[in-house]
Amino acid sequence: MPYQFAVLEEGELLLVVFEGEITPEQEGEALLASAELPGLSKQARVLVDRRAARLTSGPEDVRPHMDLARGAFTGSERPRMAVIVSGDYDFGMLRMLELSSEGQLPHDLKIFRNLDEACDWVDVDPERIAWP
Repeated sequence: MPYQFAVLEEGELLLVVFEGEITPEQEGEALLASAELPGLSKQARVLVDRRAARLTSGPEDVRPHMDLARGAFTGSERPRMAVIVSGDYDFGMLRMLELSSEGQLPHDLKIFRNLDEACDWVDVDPERIAWP
């Protein structure tokens, strides 16, 4: 599997790590699987590390991914989700998702290229992360 999960801070933080090429189907699979993790708060903050991954999706996959996310996660609050990427294509695609999803996703999504900035935004100390 090209992704791993870790539920941290007593269920208040979800860490997702992607590696290798990620297809739209794998994206959806990971999203649905993360929504069902035992011990995860419905209002958990999310930190997604995609620095060692590469997207294979295109602009046509943005809307279906947003629809899938809305169906998988529910809650009255919009917890923060930080996604860290390294490649220009991934950054551009995920920025498109970030901008087109403003207010339409169950999370307040922001894309980063820097781990420290992403961790600061979701309020987690990068030195204390137990990476899967």
